[in-house]
Amino acid sequence: MPANDNVALPAGAWTLLTSNDVTALRVQNLGSEAVYIKARVGTGALSSLGGSICLDSFMALGADMTLADLFPGVPGANRVYALSETGGLVSVSHA
Repeated sequence: MPANDNVALPAGAWTLLTSNDVTALRVQNLGSEAVYIKARVGTGALSSLGGSICLDSFMALGADMTLADLFPGVPGANRVYALSETGGLVSVSHA
């Protein structure tokens, strides 16, 4: 299901940003603290920041880059998570 909304991130917990399998998405950090973005195949718990992308305040990843481009070490990546150590807010849009 397509999504175009803001997602609140609780402090210290990985939060699923995608409501279905995706190949690309746009995500922007709307908060004042860094947010980490990480892709994986399917849903499930994440346990580390390894391989994540750090978005500083108001930085964005554009939907013009696929998950395969952003996370080449995760073949078949189709779900995206975010983590804020202090809590945060991101804007997400995907088909």
